[in-house]
Amino acid sequence: MRWVHRVIAAMVVLAAGMGQAQAPAKRLALVIGNGAYATAGWALANPPRDARLMAERLKGLGFEVDLVVDANRTRLETAMGDFGAKLKAAGPTTVSFFFYAGHGAQKDGANYLVPVDANATTMDRLRFQSPPMQFLLDDMIAAGNAVNILVLDACRNLPLPDGARSVGGEGLADLGKPQNFFIAYATSPGRTAADGGGQNSPFTTALAAALERQAEEPIALLFSDVNNRVFRATEGGQSPEYRDGLVRAPRWSLAATRDAPPAPATPGVEFRDCDVCPWMVVVPAGKFMMGSLETESGRSRFEGPLRQVTISRPFAAGKFEVTFAEWDACVADGGCLEEDGPWVPEDRGWGRANRPVMNVSWQDARRYVRWLNGKVGGRAYRLLTEAEWEYSARSGTTTPYPWGDAVSRQHANYGKERRQGYGGFAGGRDRWESESAPVGSFPPNAFKLYDMHGNVQEWVEDCFAEYSSAAADGSPIDNRACSIRVLRGGSWIKPSEDLRSARRSSARPTHRDHISGFRVARTIVLPPAP
Repeated sequence: MRWVHRVIAAMVVLAAGMGQAQAPAKRLALVIGNGAYATAGWALANPPRDARLMAERLKGLGFEVDLVVDANRTRLETAMGDFGAKLKAAGPTTVSFFFYAGHGAQKDGANYLVPVDANATTMDRLRFQSPPMQFLLDDMIAAGNAVNILVLDACRNLPLPDGARSVGGEGLADLGKPQNFFIAYATSPGRTAADGGGQNSPFTTALAAALERQAEEPIALLFSDVNNRVFRATEGGQSPEYRDGLVRAPRWSLAATRDAPPAPATPGVEFRDCDVCPWMVVVPAGKFMMGSLETESGRSRFEGPLRQVTISRPFAAGKFEVTFAEWDACVADGGCLEEDGPWVPEDRGWGRANRPVMNVSWQDARRYVRWLNGKVGGRAYRLLTEAEWEYSARSGTTTPYPWGDAVSRQHANYGKERRQGYGGFAGGRDRWESESAPVGSFPPNAFKLYDMHGNVQEWVEDCFAEYSSAAADGSPIDNRACSIRVLRGGSWIKPSEDLRSARRSSARPTHRDHISGFRVARTIVLPPAP
């Protein structure tokens, strides 16, 4: 019989007629990935990875996520029952999302989610070992949510010992188009979908990418794009579909509806939004000349031509580079995930705590930002744009370094000069010869930002490109197919010329090493002019 690998269900709730004065909608998610099936021949590699990836995306969209991996029947039924009770208690404005990855089946139009301890030899027996999806669907309906979204990813064969392949048709049954429900299928109902040869299924890969980049789009438009991506990725072998019954909220999107907590807009003010959030400093609006003069020692052609950039609104920048302690808080909270689970960067024995996190890629930095936005709501946190980084690093100066024309070990942790060979170096205030320094070990610049130069080089949002394609307002150079991203600021092992405010470095967005980290930015929403 053809079976379902994955049932994603995203049940999202938006009460009709909600006013501006009402409290923001609560966001709840249950994410389940079953892959470690005990019965020989049933095991699946991707569902736990798919579940972890979706949990990360949902946290970045402001959901409180319960993640369940490799659930037996008791655990599966308990998780589903508890989730239904949570939805009912949370009220009709709750935004909810249910994701299931694992084997599933149908009989006589009813869909069943298969726990990892199932061992039936026939479909008739299997349905008694597997919770009916209808039970959860009934709880969702009873909760009275105005918008409910189910996404069903039907997958793989699961041969029963008697050779049966399907009862009542392949894959999962079509659930129709109930009012106030949006139901998306990874492939046409009654057919199977591919698990894929990578770390995630084609459908989860496409959906995760869409949730990262397109969550603000109306949900039907987002899933239309997902469907097209899956169709292309499988060369027409898998054709997703959806049923749209959102008559009361036709343009609802998965983007967080909450505004981030208010932030100060006075330059120099320090704040943080939560007890595990980075300390932020408000950077003033202003204009500056970006790049370097042709006469500047160590200059690269990619630092020109010199151009004026206008930062028209204040924003907040991380007071320090993101630390190991802040990254580890993300991991402990179930964020900062890659395909196989949480990413715990190696510290080379230098210590964690207030050392800048390293061995993180541009993609890792974006994962941290998504988690941070999930902690505070909204989409306020992000990486600095390249223009914002240089503006912040210069902090009103025009010299190669913010402290003057010459490099200084009183101001930064950096390495040997190129003529002296590659490696670390200690001298003056710089006591860290072959390692990073704890953040804040050197004086801040005029904007009250620490370690903009040296220590670890910092990922920014931009693609690496000629300045001819850059905007004059400091917006990032970006495109979705970007293969090279920008790093700024030099590091503990780089020579002095790499610490200059205009210096640009680059690497692939998946690259990790012991000299690269990042700091975050936060958008500040100004009140409307009177």
